[in-house]
Amino acid sequence: MRNIQKRVQWAGLLVVSALLTSCFFGAVTGKTKTMRIDAHTPAPTRFVVRDGVLVDLRQAGQAVFFRGMGYSPYHPGETPLYGDPPGNDGRYARDLAIMQAMGVNYLHVFPQRMPANFFTALDETGMAYGQDVWIWPYQGDLLDPAYQAKTLADIRMVIDHTYTTGRPDRLVLFSIGDELQASSVIQTDAAHPLVRDYHGKHLTLTRRTPSEIAMAMLVDGAMDYELARYGRRHLYCHTSWTHIGPLADRPDLEVEQKSVLVPTWGI
Repeated sequence: MRNIQKRVQWAGLLVVSALLTSCFFGAVTGKTKTMRIDAHTPAPTRFVVRDGVLVDLRQAGQAVFFRGMGYSPYHPGETPLYGDPPGNDGRYARDLAIMQAMGVNYLHVFPQRMPANFFTALDETGMAYGQDVWIWPYQGDLLDPAYQAKTLADIRMVIDHTYTTGRPDRLVLFSIGDELQASSVIQTDAAHPLVRDYHGKHLTLTRRTPSEIAMAMLVDGAMDYELARYGRRHLYCHTSWTHIGPLADRPDLEVEQKSVLVPTWGI
């Protein structure tokens, strides 16, 4: 119980960040940076964004308000460091019952492959969830083709797990990227000063930073894979440390102003 309460202190901020980022992806234009999604790209089938508001199409398009928290239910002796999921036991029914009593209706799950018992417990609730997709954040060049290929393969694995074991009808979003390091942003931007635009299959970005382009390429590839393999897609967003953006007027900013990461790509 103590661990769950502790997570509430910061998880609400993460969930709000993820959802607000995704909610405004579709309308990002300005004097410098732009982003648009192709008009022919199918929209998600349940949770969508309309005029900057997240709505649930299964609830007659009503606006959704999430009381969310993060969930990474590793017990002593378990670790996510090698990609292993937490145990497939009875902890989920117990934890979710506590969360429901707290008024939680959204979980942002961090393990990439939550076990079957979690989803069985989720079925007994009215909760929705979002899937965090952690990527290697210490890469010296985020645009390196080998890194992009390996990372996209990892993202595809998470998407596959969602459809084979998870609950795609309850999933709100995939959050691609987490804990991106300032050093990675600095090195990527320095190595590719001329990379400012991206024209993908679903996303088009202009006047962006090279690191933003790198993350957008992963989202574009993930979106395309989900559509091609499963015939539908979800919302997509990016969350990361606040010391690299999007707020630039802060004393703890660890990148130059020109490299501030504004994660407006996806939806």
